[in-house]
Amino acid sequence: MTHSNSLLGHVLSQQYIPSRENAATDALSFILCRSDAARVAFSDFLADGSSPLPIAKAETRTFGASGSIPDLACRDEDGNVVALVESKFWAGLSVHQPVTYWERLPKDRRSVLLFIAPDYSVNRGSLWDDLTILLQKSGYELNSARMGDGVKSAAAKDDQRRLMLVGWGMFLDWMAQETVTDTSGQTSFEIEELKGLANSIIENNNPRRYESLTRLIKRAVDRLKVSGWANNEGLTVGHGAGYYARYLKLAGAYAGIVVDTRIVTEAPDRALSLSFFSSNGEVPRDQVRQLLGNAGQPGSMWDRKDVSVPIELLEGADTDATLNAIVSQLENIGKLIDPNGPTYKQDSSND
Repeated sequence: MTHSNSLLGHVLSQQYIPSRENAATDALSFILCRSDAARVAFSDFLADGSSPLPIAKAETRTFGASGSIPDLACRDEDGNVVALVESKFWAGLSVHQPVTYWERLPKDRRSVLLFIAPDYSVNRGSLWDDLTILLQKSGYELNSARMGDGVKSAAAKDDQRRLMLVGWGMFLDWMAQETVTDTSGQTSFEIEELKGLANSIIENNNPRRYESLTRLIKRAVDRLKVSGWANNEGLTVGHGAGYYARYLKLAGAYAGIVVDTRIVTEAPDRALSLSFFSSNGEVPRDQVRQLLGNAGQPGSMWDRKDVSVPIELLEGADTDATLNAIVSQLENIGKLIDPNGPTYKQDSSND
């Protein structure tokens, strides 16, 4: 890794960085390689109440024999891996996470697999559950987890490896507090820059934001077409004052997946719905109302005669989990309309 005069200059100079998420990892590596105080603080953090891990250097995106590429590898003076770090924002776990990374850690000395994620993903608990369950399914047992102060940690039962999960906010606040010994102020300044970058990624890529929702809706419709529950031939998108909608036929009924742009920022949990608006189609609106029963609500933002069904958006869920939840809810609505579906199984290849 080359050393630029500033964190921002370094990140901007790395043309190989494939995404903003990787930029955050590269920025953390830059800070660790440049600052003795940061390495000491990070070593103490990974110690988790024990003696510090001997971190001498950090490397980004190091290939493993299995093809795994953890975001960050920390090594001791002899070049041995003592910690692997994976930065998570809104993407789900990859095929190598966490099992392949866990298997890259040495068993005969203390080592850590650390995931850094949005704070509410950590507090929500589902990411930690996913990590531990995947390890257990592969035969790796963990001791009881330590929970507290936004950090979750559990040691392996049979060796010296440890799994840790921490929120970006909590982690960077801790690093800032522990690096005040750098009297130049450079490390503190760079950690603040990394905080800003991480917060920007978390905010801008949140699946419940408007821009992310519109992309997820398109992917949801594509999934429904493949499964045979939807057909959008001849139908596109619409937008106007207060709404964005992607139109489709769900189980034979004309509908729109609607984002209420008036409230999506302040109340994203109420911003997404499915509205049935047409008296045409194989299943007209009045019949949909009867089939949905209590699941359907009267009226939409266009017409009080329409039938709407709220679509729940999981708080703190990553992009994949949010997409899966949207598709599952839409398929369940389709099953109420067409119990013999999928309706378009033979037409699922049509656009």
